Amino acid sequence: MAQDSDWAYAAGVMDSDGCIGIGKEAHQNMPHPYYFRVNIRVAQTELGALTWFKETFGGNIYIQNQPSENYQGKVCYCWTSRKRIVITEFLNGILPYLKIKRQQAETCLSFYEHVINHRARKNITKVERQAQEILCAKAQELNTCHKGNKE
Repeated sequence: MAQDSDWAYAAGVMDSDGCIGIGKEAHQNMPHPYYFRVNIRVAQTELGALTWFKETFGGNIYIQNQPSENYQGKVCYCWTSRKRIVITEFLNGILPYLKIKRQQAETCLSFYEHVINHRARKNITKVERQAQEILCAKAQELNTCHKGNKE
């Protein structure tokens, strides 16, 4: 179980090296050509913090980029999770401590409120779909302008 200090540390890492958003993913054999998915990710060239994230919150680590000039010749690793329960617990845990990406986290949590039966995407209502479209656009805007809080 994560402590308050763990959530605060994770929020700081997410604010500096993380991404919180909603993406569209192609999906065949469904009424809609795509569906939406909440994405959380931390990218770093050192594995220490990412290993701690995986041990503390679950999720996975993968290699995002091979060594390149963008990362001073280092490999870039990512921690992420695609599990709704992990993402929801994680975002709720870091929310009180986020300074920059608070609106993105709130938008993603609101998105989950509009996905009642996330496994049966075939049965999504028109109202749910419209709400998802709006929240996805809002998340993309927040991440495009890199402003987080627009105060």
